[in-house]
Amino acid sequence: MPVWGEQIVVSVFGSEVRSITGALRESPLNIDTNASLEKAELLQISEEHLKRNRDSFQITSHERGIIRYAKRFSYTYKVKIYVSPSEGWELYISPIGKRVVLKVPTIFTQLTSSSGTDLLGSQVSFNSTKGSDGNFIMLDDSFPNSSQTQIAENIFDEDGERLYGYVSSSDPNSGWNAAGVSAMKNTRIIYDYFLNKHNRNSFDDKGSPLVSIVDYQSTEGECFNNAFWNGSQMTYGDGCLTTRGTGFGNLAASLDVAAHEVAHGVVQFSANLRYENQSGALNESFADIFGVSIDAEDWVLGEDIMASGRFLRSISNPASGRRPQPAHLDDFVFLPNTKEGDWGGVHINSGIQNRAFYLLVEGNEKEGKGLSIGRTDAETIIYAALLKLTPNSEYADSANQWATEAELIFGANSRQVTAVEQAWANVGIEISER
Repeated sequence: MPVWGEQIVVSVFGSEVRSITGALRESPLNIDTNASLEKAELLQISEEHLKRNRDSFQITSHERGIIRYAKRFSYTYKVKIYVSPSEGWELYISPIGKRVVLKVPTIFTQLTSSSGTDLLGSQVSFNSTKGSDGNFIMLDDSFPNSSQTQIAENIFDEDGERLYGYVSSSDPNSGWNAAGVSAMKNTRIIYDYFLNKHNRNSFDDKGSPLVSIVDYQSTEGECFNNAFWNGSQMTYGDGCLTTRGTGFGNLAASLDVAAHEVAHGVVQFSANLRYENQSGALNESFADIFGVSIDAEDWVLGEDIMASGRFLRSISNPASGRRPQPAHLDDFVFLPNTKEGDWGGVHINSGIQNRAFYLLVEGNEKEGKGLSIGRTDAETIIYAALLKLTPNSEYADSANQWATEAELIFGANSRQVTAVEQAWANVGIEISER
């Protein structure tokens, strides 16, 4: 049985001992080594000690032995655990008492300043992690707080099976997948916005990892013309832009699309608006609003992934988008609550609240319809309102909550309250007396 930490190294040249290093102390002979643990028990003890779900790590090996630690010899199991490329442990677990007596890291990551060119041709600085094989991977444990950001790419093996591997390079300042660079850049911008503007730490406000998959394809060789949030991570298709200008380019290029997808996570972990009919339209609208708030250069979404002059949706003029949307409740589109009916028109009727937000920010004054208050105050109001909505909320609920939050933050007789009331009235929804 091995005695870990008690060993000597003898250097021999020919028949001559040149040096002896290390230490070898006499160990007690009365250590009880009869107790044993099953792998299932080791797994449970490891899970409790690491405070992780057992699906989030794996035991790669385990063996019995004696460990000398804190001037004591203990009979333990040495359990090697893999969590991720940046985290691994050796746990020394005593069968007596079923407790961890020593925890030692096995992976020593080196966060490395890196740079690369994104899909829009911009040079971007970011952090990568140097792996044990000497290559660099898109893993940055400097954000979110107490967590990490991971960028992976969709690849296929020789049998056509879908795989996901970290975007990587042998050089920290060249050779990076441009889609990965875009995803890393956009993720940082989005994270910083929610943290600095709304004091929200990641999409769930608990600092969960921000994971993105880039270059996603429907099947090997078949482009994927969409991006989506799956409940815990973002996925960006490689796009199907044609020479005729139809379809999308690589969806990882677009900051507002990325912000839209992460914002679905924010909605999920706040109001959790049900994805159907009016509540679903609000879900899509809040995602759009955060998209143009984070990428605040204009009022359209998706312009970076479409042919010149085209865009996916417009917040200021909903009827002008790729798929025209109503800008007033009178034009609400009634569709069946089916996949073919866009779950009651969630991507179509979102234009109504989108238009109200634009009017609140600047449109009321530009169009002579009333007061506007600018982006800063408007974003503060709508985020506060989102936190108070419920899964079944409808337009009227959202409108009234905007007004309530404006009153709570800025005062009952403030111009912010008046602007909210006018913005919603201009899309056909009167706010009730509070």
